[in-house]
Amino acid sequence: MNPDPFQMVFLFCPLLAVVIGAVSAFLRRGKIIAPIIAFLFPLLYITTDWNTFKMNWDAWLLWGVLYAVIAFLTDRGISRIRKRNRK
Repeated sequence: MNPDPFQMVFLFCPLLAVVIGAVSAFLRRGKIIAPIIAFLFPLLYITTDWNTFKMNWDAWLLWGVLYAVIAFLTDRGISRIRKRNRK
């Protein structure tokens, strides 16, 4: 049974980006690593073969940037909340 691509795009990858951003915020290290990892998430379902990748590289860039922004904003948001609660 193949996973539904819409489920991957709209549910699993954004949730993974939030989790990666939250982990990055709690580790307090590697702030740039979380967006990079999230940027690579679309490759999980685009790289079935070389021709598919060549046809969908623009989708990878679009969704990769979106997931990277989600991870970055999650990291920054949690970091700010934690900093505010320490005072």
